[in-house]
Amino acid sequence: MSTDHALCSMKIYIERNEKPVNFMTWDEQIEEERRVKYQQAKAHIDVSKAMKAKQEEIVESVLKKQKAAATATMMDQLREQQKEVLDSKSQLIRQYLLDNLVPILTDGLLDICKRQPADPVDTLAEYLFKRSLDVPYKDPTTY
Repeated sequence: MSTDHALCSMKIYIERNEKPVNFMTWDEQIEEERRVKYQQAKAHIDVSKAMKAKQEEIVESVLKKQKAAATATMMDQLREQQKEVLDSKSQLIRQYLLDNLVPILTDGLLDICKRQPADPVDTLAEYLFKRSLDVPYKDPTTY
């Protein structure tokens, strides 16, 4: 019955005096301080995220530069190796040409310079054809 009595008393009080007053204080200053702390914490988190993103961007750019430098170095090494291989393979052909073609071609050009024919290209072609029989047919791979 005490609960019913308490509810009835509250009902009578509300009817006579309108709304009951809440005597608990709500401090606006404390709420403002809490709001400011929250905003500061949020700003700090945003700044730390931005700094972390900036650091990641810097690390990424450094790694990209290192990768580009390593790629350039590897490409230079590859070009050098290819050049060495080409030089070693072409050495046999060069030696064959120096031994068999250059002397005959030089003689043919000297002959053309001495005679000065009307058609030097055909004359040189005929000269090389005649002298081609004088070339020993050595195997170029034996050089």
